[in-house]
Amino acid sequence: MSNAKGGRSYYRCPGKRFGECNSKSIRADILEGVVWEEVKMLRGHITKEKCDLSEVDWETKFNIIRKLVQRIEIDDDNVHMVFRLKELALERQKEDIQPCTRIIKNVVLSNAIGMHKVSNALAAISVAVKLGISDEEIKKGLLEFKGVARRFSLIADIKGVKLIEDYAHHPNEIQATLSAARLTTKGKVTGIIEPLRFARIRNFFDEFVRIFMMFDYVILTPVHPPEDKPIPGCGIDDIQKTLISNGFNDVKIMNDALLISHFISNSTSSGDVVLFIGAGSNIAKLAKETAKLLLVK
Repeated sequence: MSNAKGGRSYYRCPGKRFGECNSKSIRADILEGVVWEEVKMLRGHITKEKCDLSEVDWETKFNIIRKLVQRIEIDDDNVHMVFRLKELALERQKEDIQPCTRIIKNVVLSNAIGMHKVSNALAAISVAVKLGISDEEIKKGLLEFKGVARRFSLIADIKGVKLIEDYAHHPNEIQATLSAARLTTKGKVTGIIEPLRFARIRNFFDEFVRIFMMFDYVILTPVHPPEDKPIPGCGIDDIQKTLISNGFNDVKIMNDALLISHFISNSTSSGDVVLFIGAGSNIAKLAKETAKLLLVK
């Protein structure tokens, strides 16, 4: 909490980069109310508990929030909560649901590169079992599932170099995509990355730098969306400078398919993977244009 203003306490999100870049603060009682309403709604949905939580004291509310909420993020005027999935699962178990011991053999996942996709498949299997779907139908569905557009989607395979597009934009998603790529090759992995919003760079600056250093090469494209208001110290040039200062020199800034195609031609070889990563339309356009240029070389 910050100092009181006009008799009110204000909450300012902690963290070095947030403190440097963000001048906003949110009145504590308003933040507490927003967080509590979200937690109460989710807890009620998960546990189906009929207990009336409308009149509980703040200490009880705080204990429930602390148990179920991992962290709170603030982007400008938006409050985002990251919940503890394990704790939510334990809350759910209060219904005395018996664990499933059903074994389904010879399951083939036709489009599940990466452990995050395996986890998604396991969740889908669990729901299907709960709904009474047969083993054969479950296996058939997983085998025939073609995946989701812009989720580790193969754009082109050019002389053994795979160009793959992925919608990842959160640091954890980018790391999961990189890990999936590492499973498919012993070669180099290049990340052509379009960051999403300056506020997200501000809030996760150190995480982005740490994960970008796991690539063999990184190309940064302009922040999406283009109309997003820049925040001092949180641009792609700041990321590039920080990477270089930490000993990672294989980072460039580009936004031209021709230049990117030249880089790929000169810096990759058969067996390598190039990832076009981001949630915007510009990175999707760059991926397709780069693939066309490489195909005619």
